[in-house]
Amino acid sequence: MTPKKRRRIGEALRQRAGQWRTRIGFSLLIALAFWPMVGLRFALIWTVAYVLVQAGERFVTAVWTASPRLRRRLAPIGVSLVLSSNLLFAVFALRQAMTLETQGLVCAALLLSGALINGLMVTAGSRTITAVTLGPHLCALAALPVFMRIRYDQPLPALQLLVAGLLLAAATVAAVRGLSAALAQRRTAEATAVAARRLAEAASRAKSDFIANMSHEIRTPLNGVIGMARALSQADLPPREKEQSLLLVDSGEALRVLLNDMLDLSKIEAGKLTIDARPFALRPMLEGVTRLFEPAAAAKGLTIGLEIAPGLARTWIGDEARIRQILSNLVSNAVKFTSTGGLVVSAAPAGGSSGSAAFAGLRLAVVDTGPGIDPAQMDRLFQKFVQLDESSTRRHGGTGLGLALCADLTSLMKGEVQARRRPGGGMEFVVLLPLEISQTDFAETPTLKPAAPAVGDGDGAPLWVLATEDHPTNRKVLELLLEPTGVHCRFVENGQEAVEIWREQDWDIILMDVQMPVMDGLAATRAIRSEEAFGGRRRTPIIALTANALQHQQEEYAAAGMDDFVGKPVQPDRLYAALSRAAEQSAPSTRSADAAQA
Repeated sequence: MTPKKRRRIGEALRQRAGQWRTRIGFSLLIALAFWPMVGLRFALIWTVAYVLVQAGERFVTAVWTASPRLRRRLAPIGVSLVLSSNLLFAVFALRQAMTLETQGLVCAALLLSGALINGLMVTAGSRTITAVTLGPHLCALAALPVFMRIRYDQPLPALQLLVAGLLLAAATVAAVRGLSAALAQRRTAEATAVAARRLAEAASRAKSDFIANMSHEIRTPLNGVIGMARALSQADLPPREKEQSLLLVDSGEALRVLLNDMLDLSKIEAGKLTIDARPFALRPMLEGVTRLFEPAAAAKGLTIGLEIAPGLARTWIGDEARIRQILSNLVSNAVKFTSTGGLVVSAAPAGGSSGSAAFAGLRLAVVDTGPGIDPAQMDRLFQKFVQLDESSTRRHGGTGLGLALCADLTSLMKGEVQARRRPGGGMEFVVLLPLEISQTDFAETPTLKPAAPAVGDGDGAPLWVLATEDHPTNRKVLELLLEPTGVHCRFVENGQEAVEIWREQDWDIILMDVQMPVMDGLAATRAIRSEEAFGGRRRTPIIALTANALQHQQEEYAAAGMDDFVGKPVQPDRLYAALSRAAEQSAPSTRSADAAQA
């Protein structure tokens, strides 16, 4: 018996197993209803035999499901039990026909017809199960004209019953073929769907791997471009060169924002972007967003205002980074498309109803005095990669990702974003977020400026930093960023070197790249944490410094023992903030001044 035949037999046995209670119930009902016709003793013996066969079939099916290696041996046993079950049913019908009464012949014909119809439903396309299920009933049905010929001694009724039996048999065969074809088509469709799903999953994995690799490959040189441009912009340069360096920084930052938007959209489509809800202070976040776009607005002669409703809660529970990202996209669009006047960012409680549902939480809005959007194009506003002005003479560039990303991020936070044209001109974008007010009211801290702070330990002494970076350009960028802070820094090129240097002396902070030759950053971090635990050494704060910035990758860094994360391209304020946090948790280390190499 081929594996394909055994598989179909197994499917048929599982289908029959789902009806075993029904078959036993009908057998008891039939025996109870017809025992006066067939005799009490026959009815009892038949019922016991039928129940035992059903129990045996149920047991074989359970073993079949639990033990795949026994299926070769179980297949003949299962087929024999199915045959026995149908033979018993056919025997009961023949016993009714043997009474030679009209009522018995009719009941036998009805029972056999019902058995044929039921048998068609549980064959699962197995020819073997079909034969042992339908064969006994068709043979018994063909024998009924013999009993009629004996009872009435007239050939015509017997011939008519024979023809009816043959027609029923033909209809049964046609139904079996149709059902088999339908089952074959279903199996083909299921196999095609499974193959398509596997291909889609493989494509999704390949896409995720590609995005992760491209993210790293793009961020690494971009880190060098932005870092060196920023270092040049902070140097004492003539005005023309100063302007050129600032243009490089702005262009690099624009490319970084575009890269982040594309990665975020890819993560949303893959279902891998998660919302990190935690308490945050609202006013500093809003002020940071407006402050970020003040230079661009001032260059166009625009004003940016901030309005916060009186009595609005100071702290909320939500994903501050994603809310900041939504507002930044809206404000960026407002500055881009507004030529005169200005824009206002506002925050107020969200109450009442929005659309078809009641809404409570936080309402953020961006109102501008630009030309507005044609009402006919409102439906396309939040579609991906859509430019409302697609002409070759359009005044404003862009990828069409910003508003689509705003809509997706807002949806992830169970909120909604709305847009409407103001009667007096301009647009109003409203973001409604069902956030909860935080009971923790922490002090509002000003936004960190890119200017490098003096980073030191609690006694004011400079920190000793071990930096692990395999890319020479990134090492130079990191050196330029750390130079103004006054820290003592030593660079190594892989995780193995970092572990060996760490063993020689204590360090206040370790900056750890992730993808490196010889030993990667995760393995080096695990090695350091293991030796700290077993050797009793103090815990050294480790900051991941890498272009791999996806959420699940950051979770891997934390699981390996890293304390913080700074993505590439490195933004100075984030690097300095991470160093400050690490310095607060780092105990003063003991080391000699000549042990470090800048």
